[in-house]
Amino acid sequence: MRHERPIPAHQSHPKILFRFSAAFAMTKPCVSFVRLLQSVVSVLAMVSLCGMFKPLVMAGQHFPSLETSYAVNASVLLTCCAAIYSGVMCVLVSRSVAKMSQMTSDIALAIMLLVLALVLTDSDELQHCHDTINVRCDRFVSAVAFMLVATLLYALSTGLALLDLTDDLPSVPVTPLKDVRIQLNTTAVV
Repeated sequence: MRHERPIPAHQSHPKILFRFSAAFAMTKPCVSFVRLLQSVVSVLAMVSLCGMFKPLVMAGQHFPSLETSYAVNASVLLTCCAAIYSGVMCVLVSRSVAKMSQMTSDIALAIMLLVLALVLTDSDELQHCHDTINVRCDRFVSAVAFMLVATLLYALSTGLALLDLTDDLPSVPVTPLKDVRIQLNTTAVV
């Protein structure tokens, strides 16, 4: 018969496990990996967006024309900026860059990517992509999917930075409240 040892209290405490996971999550290799992943996904979204429209040769024109929309142009520009930002932040992990400015940038990029992905999913190009000959539906869907994945990755890096900021706060022990009773003065002043 095997004798099982009881689990020590310090190993089962959730705050200690949370601190361990937060400390592991904010190591430089982990942050570099998340930033590199953000950059790669943003580049993939940008490439998918750029290849979404096929150039059409119209009668009487010597060069093919490329139709596009403002939402697609804004999405290409934003994913390009996101890829550059993540690439620069991946290189600058060794330097101490302000966490709050990183969190603000990550939140802004996540919100803008999410909004543009939702605009693209509601656009006429996606709804009628099977009817038109110049829109590649598979590229359109993959671009939106990559933008949503990039949104999640920027939210993840924001969460990791938030965990790192809360890890630096001093730990204050919680003490039970004292039994305080309030006595009302019921005597009337005449």
